[in-house]
Amino acid sequence: MKALDPLRRLRHALSGQNRRRSFEDFCREELIFYARYLRAGMTVLDVGAHRGELSLFFARCVGPTGRVFAFEPAREAYAAIEHVVNANGRRNIHPRPLAVGDAEGTAILHGRSDRPTLHSFLSRAVHAQGPSVSEEVRVTTLDAFCRGENIETVDLLKIDVEGCELAALKGAEALFAAGRIRCCAFEFGETTRDAGLCVRDFQHFFNRFNYRLRNMPPQTSMPPAGVYSITMLIATPRT
Repeated sequence: MKALDPLRRLRHALSGQNRRRSFEDFCREELIFYARYLRAGMTVLDVGAHRGELSLFFARCVGPTGRVFAFEPAREAYAAIEHVVNANGRRNIHPRPLAVGDAEGTAILHGRSDRPTLHSFLSRAVHAQGPSVSEEVRVTTLDAFCRGENIETVDLLKIDVEGCELAALKGAEALFAAGRIRCCAFEFGETTRDAGLCVRDFQHFFNRFNYRLRNMPPQTSMPPAGVYSITMLIATPRT
């Protein structure tokens, strides 16, 4: 319980009325949500793990009896995850050098060497505004991965793949159809706009499987049409 005390203080700091949300607020709200939701022994799929910061946080939340599978296809970022795992002795983090999509195979990952968090399958305008890089990576689907790893239940599926969230979700249709994903959290923002998607696309997807979609801060409404300020959307089974 002591590990949650700092997060409770963060939540209290965010509770002021008429306070405008900053990116820092968004990050705090995300951590608070995960800390309140996760329990020892849970299984987490961290899709788009980058350098492993959240994977490490998840690992602390689920404890030694839990599992965190960290998916990161970019070579440099994946090496950083392996370092995090070894430096912290986190045997419950299982890195995988894989991208996640709607079909197995390979794909080209685009990005910028000076801003590695922008790596995406989308070739975005921002990639041309700095030193661009690209690499071919392996792609799996979550249905195939969970089948291969004998994962029956996913307690938390977190997706942050720079605009390709819907493709990753489509690769988990069998899991959603069986209600085997208890909670899905994914980023929604400018990269969603660049992919030509809106909230309705995600609502349509989750309605097919009887999942409820909401904004991560419970007191805020869903982003209206045409608004792409960064947030995390949460999908959970209705029954």
